[in-house]
Amino acid sequence: MPEEQNIPVPPAPPASEPIHENPPAGPARSVPLVLVADDDNNFREVVATKLKAAGFEVIAVKDGAEALAKTKDLKPNLALLDINMPLGPSGTETALEIKGNPDTAGVKTLFLSGQDDPFPGMSGDKPDVSHELGAEDFIMKTESLDAIVEKVRRVLGTSS
Repeated sequence: MPEEQNIPVPPAPPASEPIHENPPAGPARSVPLVLVADDDNNFREVVATKLKAAGFEVIAVKDGAEALAKTKDLKPNLALLDINMPLGPSGTETALEIKGNPDTAGVKTLFLSGQDDPFPGMSGDKPDVSHELGAEDFIMKTESLDAIVEKVRRVLGTSS
């Protein structure tokens, strides 16, 4: 009769720690991944090109639905979201869904807009309203590309 063997079994994680099927948002990467969501093809491509030249990995998408799918799949470090995208969820709706999902809640969001009043009916300045909606900050599309890159770096806590 063969001898019984004691095979060690690793301990289960403590009950207080949530178990995620996917890794937490914004996994440690040597180069941060930035998702750019904007319905304006030219603006999206120019910003994506500038961010790549600044040393970021970039994925560019055309609407909120695609932004949500890519965010769930890739868990970027930052989602740069145009507020007013006509197809699918708007940038604000996209940000709220990202922040409301435990698997993506750690993805930082940054709103951008070319409109003078991107939050009609809401009082407060653009950065304050952005914070209320879960975004880390706000930037106007009319800012220079260098200013957009610097804002992305500041939100991500990276240096040039």
